[in-house]
Amino acid sequence: MKKFQLAIRTTYLIVFIVSFILFLLAPTTIALHFNGFGLNGALVNSRGNRIALFFNPILLLVLGELFIGIEKFTRKRQGTSDLPLITFPEWSFIAGTAFISIVMVVLMWQQIHN
Repeated sequence: MKKFQLAIRTTYLIVFIVSFILFLLAPTTIALHFNGFGLNGALVNSRGNRIALFFNPILLLVLGELFIGIEKFTRKRQGTSDLPLITFPEWSFIAGTAFISIVMVVLMWQQIHN
């Protein structure tokens, strides 16, 4: 369980660090919402303060802690709390968190460059 917690928390720590770096690189006003015409024809519908870059990492933190809570409950119910291995469902949560992290970083990059 500790390895799973470490993997999830490391993922959103990395996203927080990337967000902070992007925050330092971002102009004071960034894009907050794009219309649905894709990246080539994307029009910015609204703009806001660059502090909004930290919304995604906070959302990821809440999601990651929810995943950890679900797995703690599942392990306690199954009696595998002391198992030192990462189970298959935990790997799927780690992969999901990593995928969401990549999407969030790409979105933040788009926010500061439009």
